Amino acid sequence: MGELLAVDAEELRALGRTLADTASTMNAISVTATVTMPGSPIAPASEQSTKTTADAYTRIASNVNEMSAACEWNATSYEDAEEAFRSQLTRYDAGVPR
Repeated sequence: MGELLAVDAEELRALGRTLADTASTMNAISVTATVTMPGSPIAPASEQSTKTTADAYTRIASNVNEMSAACEWNATSYEDAEEAFRSQLTRYDAGVPR
């Protein structure tokens, strides 16, 4: 059963780095295409869609950055919990109370 709960902290950190790189790449995307036709009724819609698309990439990159941070935090948290449990088990095995 212990294997079912095993966490590879380094792989979790690697995932975090990959997610951080992905967010950085997304933040570098520049959306600038708009329709330039003076007096055209579609020009404002084109400008709005460009802005909305750029905003969407920014929001998604922010979410991916949060996932990256969560990976790092969870890896550290799992390691801390494992160390605490290991120390407690060692004390129990040695017959030392809390």
